[in-house]
Amino acid sequence: MFFENQLKTVIFAVMEHIGEKIKQYLAENKISVIEFAKKINRSRASAYNIFDKDTIDTSTLLNISKALSHNFFKYFNEDYQVMEEARAQYLKTTEETKKLYQEVFEYKKELTELKEKYELQKKINDLLEEKIKELTAKNL
Repeated sequence: MFFENQLKTVIFAVMEHIGEKIKQYLAENKISVIEFAKKINRSRASAYNIFDKDTIDTSTLLNISKALSHNFFKYFNEDYQVMEEARAQYLKTTEETKKLYQEVFEYKKELTELKEKYELQKKINDLLEEKIKELTAKNL
């Protein structure tokens, strides 16, 4: 469960919503919201609504990409690659964890067997000591 939560955290950290990406691009390129709205043939309010979206339909994103001469679809690919890397790390960690659990299980089994052998050895020693005492008492 711990590793699943880590994976989800990584995925959500990577998946910055597309509205933020568009807003960031506009700021970096000093494009005003009014100018952006004109380029995509939308109202200023509609442009602000785009910034608040964490998802967007492909036709709108294609229109925005063309209007700003910037491929916003690439962010989805980058996010996908990071998620795949996080997933691969998660699977590797899960596999390593399974191996460690198996090792612990085998060590516990071995420890139990050793404890049983120890107890048997103690019984044998006790019996031998009793026999020695008996023989010693007979010889006196």
